[in-house]
Amino acid sequence: MSLVVVSGVSGAGKSTLIQYAITHLQNISNIVPITDRPPRIGESNGVDRYFFSTQKIQSLREENQLCLINEVYSHIYGYFVQDILSPNLKFIELHHSVIHQLDSICPHYYTICVQPVDICTLSYFLKRRNTEDSETFTRLQYLMRELSEINELIATGQFNCIFTNDYTEKSKTRFLEQIQLIMEGSIV
Repeated sequence: MSLVVVSGVSGAGKSTLIQYAITHLQNISNIVPITDRPPRIGESNGVDRYFFSTQKIQSLREENQLCLINEVYSHIYGYFVQDILSPNLKFIELHHSVIHQLDSICPHYYTICVQPVDICTLSYFLKRRNTEDSETFTRLQYLMRELSEINELIATGQFNCIFTNDYTEKSKTRFLEQIQLIMEGSIV
């Protein structure tokens, strides 16, 4: 298995948990997504995301260099095919609507759905992000629909693991332990 897929609603803490695991473990990295959205405060091009124009993304798409492309909150997200096919163990943060596309690209992967401990806490952390108020408002509007869609996927067994994030150090440690088990081959 070379991919650990992390999915969940916006603001659930996916990126934070992934970064924590990468910082504390060896031999695992993160696949950097591409997007046409502007960088948030503190984000770096090529580190957090590749920030490209919509035209550049379309060109890469026509050249079949991109996969797992989807639109979330009016912005395009995707990944370089070569990164997905790399044999090294890595995280990929995917929108729940495109996980099924992995089956034809990389048949062996492990899925983790990061769920917020409750809606109030999720809303609080979503509002604290380094985003414009209009983006936060849009995300809050879609939140209930996203939670419903993810709950349907959970009910049909689409995730290997459901991880409840309460945004504490303890959650980060529990996530790290889960990833260590995957790396050891204790969880398949």
